[in-house]
Amino acid sequence: MVSGPMGRFTFDSEGADEVVMIAGGVGITPLMSKIRFLAASEWRGRIDLIYSAKTGRDIIFKQELAEIQRRFPALNVHVTITSEDGDWRGRRGRLSAEWVSAVVPDIAARRVHLCGPSAMAASVQQILHRLGVPASHIDVEAFGARMERKNEDGTEYGIRFARSGRAAIVLGDVTILEAALSAGISLDHGCRAGVCGRCKVRLIGGEVAIDCDFVLTAEQRAAGLILACQAHALSPVVVDC
Repeated sequence: MVSGPMGRFTFDSEGADEVVMIAGGVGITPLMSKIRFLAASEWRGRIDLIYSAKTGRDIIFKQELAEIQRRFPALNVHVTITSEDGDWRGRRGRLSAEWVSAVVPDIAARRVHLCGPSAMAASVQQILHRLGVPASHIDVEAFGARMERKNEDGTEYGIRFARSGRAAIVLGDVTILEAALSAGISLDHGCRAGVCGRCKVRLIGGEVAIDCDFVLTAEQRAAGLILACQAHALSPVVVDC
């Protein structure tokens, strides 16, 4: 079965006159699509691309970025590398609050689109918060496997699926999604990395820990929604699915 596009990681030039794009590795790919669109439409705004790659040889779209910069001066590219490269003459080191604020001093007032591995995306989100960027101004797309949670004490918890009328007993390192699927519940899901949001369910009772959540809004969390692929029971739990 194939579903339609569900992503919210888009920018069509509406709602902001300036945008910051932050990429880690192949996370440049969706951002590059936005840059191409904005350049082709001769957008009058300003784009700052902050890009972290392993070495100079790992800079994806290097020549195309240079060409777009040549004909579209609104694009400013800031690159840093994280591994040894004797030929590199630019900035070295991982993304830091000091460097980000140096290349984009007004970042607190800008919209930010961030894409990269889950660990990198989570780290950069913390940097952006420290620099004063409101959570509502940050759009994230991340990739990679979820963090593996170790269940060291063997504690088991009961999970009740209210709408389906089923239940399961699971260890604390088993996600709500895994428990639901094991119980024969056809719960919609996709990335299993806390990004797509397809597995969101309402927590009716109990307490859970969330490994990673890049998609739910503050309003959705306040309404009790959780990502089943990232939630682990910390007590007996009831969910609405």
